[in-house]
Amino acid sequence: QITITLDDPPPRVLATVAKACAVSGMWEETHSIVRSIHQNVLDAHQARSLSRRGGIVLLRGIHRTVLRQCAIKGNVTAAIGFVEDIQRLSKHLDWLANNRSATLTTTDVEEGGIAFLPSLDQSSSVSVPRVKVGMKSEDWTLLLMAASKSGHWRLCLNTLQFLRPFLEQ
Repeated sequence: QITITLDDPPPRVLATVAKACAVSGMWEETHSIVRSIHQNVLDAHQARSLSRRGGIVLLRGIHRTVLRQCAIKGNVTAAIGFVEDIQRLSKHLDWLANNRSATLTTTDVEEGGIAFLPSLDQSSSVSVPRVKVGMKSEDWTLLLMAASKSGHWRLCLNTLQFLRPFLEQ
């Protein structure tokens, strides 16, 4: 991995490396870095300080840049992987925000159908501010572009349903 030589690199460095990897078409490396950023966000300390340091803007910027590169290169496979990760992170943050004093256990994970990323301890109490990092209309449009360029018309049609709420506003 590209960032392995750095001990606990700051989020800005990870973001820059992830963007560079995406521009270069290094999708596995990009995916690995984006997932490590997501794990850092799910860490209670990182999540609490996320909104104070402009981390949400940084996170959205990474997501947008990576999806834009997928659209430019027509790589729908990579785009779908990133969309799944973005939606999973959003779901986890929403769950944590709604259960601020909850203790995460394996029972909660199994019954709630929530698969938490490995960085969360199974018995830790977590307090997270309500943050919105899910897909925006521009992100869905980028997925639509990647699907269109790669000839996945069924995905194009299915993606339109996710744009509908943004158009109705």
